[in-house]
Amino acid sequence: MAKLYSMIIDAPLEWVWSYMEDFGHWGPLVPGYVSHEIMNEKQSNWVFTTDFGFIKKNWSSRSIF
Repeated sequence: MAKLYSMIIDAPLEWVWSYMEDFGHWGPLVPGYVSHEIMNEKQSNWVFTTDFGFIKKNWSSRSIF
């Protein structure tokens, strides 16, 4: 089941986007986050772990922006 999270941030929009542009700020807050590596301004590699009860699995993803 997917979960939806939301919050109201009492800060100027420019500050929020400045924070969000740097994956190092918010990446570790993603559930299951293990690590990430920025390849260049358009690509990054991400590693996550998932837990399905008795099975624990690491998986990686390459993001292209």
